[in-house]
Amino acid sequence: MTNASGAYKLLEDVVSSYAAMTAYSDAGVVTRSSNEFGSAFRTHFSTLFKRPSFFRFDFSRPHPYSPLSHIVTRHAIGFDGSAAYFVTKRHEQPTEARAKTSLGQAVAGATGISSGSAHTIGRLLIAEVTGLSILDLADVQLNDDVALDGVACYSIAARHPTARMWELWIEKPTLLIRRVRTKHTEGSSEEARDSVRVNQSIDDASFASGFRDFPS
Repeated sequence: MTNASGAYKLLEDVVSSYAAMTAYSDAGVVTRSSNEFGSAFRTHFSTLFKRPSFFRFDFSRPHPYSPLSHIVTRHAIGFDGSAAYFVTKRHEQPTEARAKTSLGQAVAGATGISSGSAHTIGRLLIAEVTGLSILDLADVQLNDDVALDGVACYSIAARHPTARMWELWIEKPTLLIRRVRTKHTEGSSEEARDSVRVNQSIDDASFASGFRDFPS
């Protein structure tokens, strides 16, 4: 098996692993450097999922200009078992709640403003979430293994169809995606996921549309 075919087979195994999960949760952060603003800013997020269709993704985004970073916008998207929603709280303004026709539409609306983090795992867990799959990446190759928090991880380098360069770090024992690094003309970003739990019990009430705190 060549390096490229081995790397692609690994991505196929990752896709199959997420598709088989009955429940999933995480907490994480995207650190993004912006050439426009000349500094890095962070988007904190958390994910909840339970089959067949419960989903919730929270994220908190500060203003990208450092002197205005105290201005934070919170978002929550999801499906509570009966309806999809997109809730936003902009700094000191009233909360805005919008119904969505589908969970796929809610995730699509959040993808850009969450620096892609709403889509990364949602695409793997939920069939109706469309868009780029990790199986659409090109020039895939395995790099040397790396360690995250003492856990051995595969490192895969690839090219996004738009020419962005990607690197994925995947836990060897679990095939969980722990880090995604991208480089693009506007700068670069690293999406880090921690506190990952799989196939554990999650109460239905956790998917309601109200805001909640991010896990510590």
